[in-house]
Parts: sequence; structure tokens; C-alpha cells
Amino acid sequence: MNRLCYPILASLLLLSGQAMAGNDFCDNALGTDPVPPDPNGGGCEVKLMAPSPSAGVDGWGTDPHLLRLRDMPFNQSLYAALSSSGVAIATPEHLQIDFTVRSASLGSSSVSDTEAALVEWSFESQDKSNAGRMLALSLRREGRDLVLNMDWVIPPGRGWSSSTQPGIEPLLLDNQRIKLGEMLPDSAQFARLPWLYLKRDGRSVLVGLRDSDKPVVARFELPEGQWRPIRLRNGLLRDAQMFEGMKVHLSWPPEFRDVDVDARFDPGEAPVDPPESPQPMAVQ
Repeated sequence: MNRLCYPILASLLLLSGQAMAGNDFCDNALGTDPVPPDPNGGGCEVKLMAPSPSAGVDGWGTDPHLLRLRDMPFNQSLYAALSSSGVAIATPEHLQIDFTVRSASLGSSSVSDTEAALVEWSFESQDKSNAGRMLALSLRREGRDLVLNMDWVIPPGRGWSSSTQPGIEPLLLDNQRIKLGEMLPDSAQFARLPWLYLKRDGRSVLVGLRDSDKPVVARFELPEGQWRPIRLRNGLLRDAQMFEGMKVHLSWPPEFRDVDVDARFDPGEAPVDPPESPQPMAVQ
């Protein structure tokens, strides 16, 4: 994972996230959505954009919420919200989160390939004696193709994030990729992209295409023992080829809007803040 980090952008993400209160994960839950939600969507809308002097084009505005680091804790409030959909009872061992990239602008195909790191899904063992695991998702533009890049890593410490501790590399265990789509004709935009899912099924952590005749599934395995998801971060975390105006629009489940993100983690544990320096852990 040899990517350059951007400490200034990371600081903006962290500070702007701390300035918000309540459920600040979804733009349309706060009423600060700089772009009206898709009338056919109704989900949890998230818009992200790198700083740009011309950020007001295309209606995206210059709202600081576009830089926020969103942090979804896996607490009782989240499990209750996901279970309310009626599809299945969500538990730390069995749950599914559907999401999609509604649109993305990662630069023209005439420039070098670009990448935007967007999501970090963290896990830890119940007894905390093992090193944690993290699934890091990024979007890569390779020519005219949009690819979902998935890194399965051991973070260097509990609470670690590439957004808050840039320059400290995790240990890469596995890498898999799924092609999501191609650029629209005569455009630098990607749109009409497929719905995906994040899934925990026993020891397996899965990423796949939700609606597909030939489902493509990436599978990552947790070590033996009792593991639980801790948090899901969403933001422009870091990027090797960051450029002004890079923007991504995602939709998460509508149930995300009902989650109390300030509630204590399940079971009864407060969120773990990123330490100033990584805490060494045994790798198993």
C-alpha cells in the first residue's frame, strides 16, 4: 500500500467531523445536503469532494460538509436500525449493508490513473488480544474503467485510520478488485453504477454486487475466535493522485439516518479514539 498521504486534508476531515453533533453521517439527515437527494433513492446520501477553487460548479457548492469524515459505530442503535428493514436480524456475526456509488468524477481518461480511498471497515477480537483487521475500499479510475479496490489489512494500532494517522502503513494481507463500470460517453463521469453490499457472515467478510446475474464476490477471512465490527468510516481518506474537484456521491442504507452515532458501542463500550502513536499488538 504505497500511497502518499495528505496531512492537511486529513486534519480538515477530522476537525470538521468533530465540529458536528448527532447523526452527521448522512448529508440528508442533517439537512445540510449540498445536492438534493435522488427522489428515487431515499437512502443515506453522502457527497465527498476534494478542495477546489471552482467547487461551486455543477451545484456541489463549497459546503465544508463535503470534507467531513463520517464515522458509523457498530452499536445497538445500528443493529436495531438494520433489523428494522425486515430483511433479517442484524447481529455482529451476521449483517449486510447495501450501498452504491451513484456518481463519481475521478479525472479525465487523458490523465494518469487516479484513486480515491473512501471507506474503512474495522474489526476487533472480543478479547482484544489479537491484532485487528480492516477492510479498506477505494475507487480507482484506470483509463475509462472504474474499479473497486479492496485491501484487507492489519492496522498498526487500535483506532488507527489513514485519515487521522497519515504516514503509518498497515500490513497488507490480501487485495481484490471488482470492475464497477465505464465512463459515460463524452464525459469524465461515472454513473448508473451497480449496487454493492458489505457483509459479515461468520468468519467471512464479503463484498459483492447485489443485483447481478453473475454475482462477483470478494471474500476475506477473519482469524479464529470471536470478532465484531467496530466502526465504518467514510470520507476522502487519502489518495495517491488527489486532484482538485475530485468528487464522489454514495448512497448508504436509509436506516443509517436513524442511528444514534453518539451511543456507546456494543456491548457497553465507548468508541476507541485514535491514539497518538500506534499500540503494538500480537499478530495472529
